[in-house]
Amino acid sequence: MPDSIALLESDGTIRMVNQAWREFADANDLRSPDYCVNTNYIDTCSSAGGLFADDAHDIAVALRELASGQRQEVLFDYTCHSPTQARWLQMRAAPVLCEPPMLIVIHRRIAPPAPATQEEINERFKAVSPREFDVLKLLVQGQSTKQVAASLHIGARTAEKHRQMIMRKTQAANIAELVLLVAIGDIVPLSLPHSVDGLDTDNPCP
Repeated sequence: MPDSIALLESDGTIRMVNQAWREFADANDLRSPDYCVNTNYIDTCSSAGGLFADDAHDIAVALRELASGQRQEVLFDYTCHSPTQARWLQMRAAPVLCEPPMLIVIHRRIAPPAPATQEEINERFKAVSPREFDVLKLLVQGQSTKQVAASLHIGARTAEKHRQMIMRKTQAANIAELVLLVAIGDIVPLSLPHSVDGLDTDNPCP
């Protein structure tokens, strides 16, 4: 099976991964013993920092809701580019009917989204307000929502509302796509970090 798969306990601890997961880890220099088995997947997402932190935090919230029965499924599209190839993936998570209950997390390669022209992208960003633009510039420079709130001296909830409005107006599915749109549309100068909390941002994928 080409999909990378992990089985998680309801608290998020990884108990089993398949061969495709191991092969992907080896190919992308994942620095983790036993391919993250016995690591808490949800806690890792919750504690993520840097450019894609908000996306990871959203995944953690969604997985907790899945584990508690508030959701039936989690779907999340993201980019996972390497120095040699562009990759688009989808994470799908669902409960497994067994005892004790578990979650299955699947990472699958998907086709790239249809490209938008620079004119189309610029039109989307016209709807972004000046204050949202201040938030946007910090988000694409690698700041999390909490860091944005501190930098702009606003509340965390206010910063989160601005982020949600930016995503809605620009039609970006996640921070990775927002950065891509900003780059294609030449909206603001980008200065991205080469590493985040010791991880190589060329290969930030699970």
